[in-house]
Amino acid sequence: IYPRTCENKLVDCIAAYTNDNIACGTDWYMYEAMVAEGNDARMLSFSNTASVSGGHKDPKNKFSWIVGCLGIVDSCSSACEQSFLGCIASNGWEEFARCEGELEIGNLANCVVGCAPTLEMLKTSETPLVNLSEGKFGTQTGLAVATNPQPPNCGNPFGTFDEVGYDN
Repeated sequence: IYPRTCENKLVDCIAAYTNDNIACGTDWYMYEAMVAEGNDARMLSFSNTASVSGGHKDPKNKFSWIVGCLGIVDSCSSACEQSFLGCIASNGWEEFARCEGELEIGNLANCVVGCAPTLEMLKTSETPLVNLSEGKFGTQTGLAVATNPQPPNCGNPFGTFDEVGYDN
């Protein structure tokens, strides 16, 4: 992110589907630029599945990903996370939404209504490749830092014209 942010560290959750012919690859360059500027970059590379078409769209349960990733409110506790994971009968975005509904009405043990889903909770909705530049997701800390970040496996090659073999 330019110009330099100096003392004002930015947090960004960069998300794209790997079959997004518009954004896949640009997410990688944004992640690299943010890290180079000393910001807290959180990159989520989603793959399309039989139940999720992907493309140039937001992930399923979009607002849960936004709130969970940015730390708009406190992340759910580890005890709540376990209750939530116990609610999940099978992974998938619809099942995630069902259990999140249970959390929102206070039906999950050890959960504070209004807490933000943790990364592990969100991974029951969709399972992205995750790169965390500072080991933070929402208000969670101490997660794995991407010391060797992985670029997205885009459906189409990305890079300079020379890198992808386009004629100049």
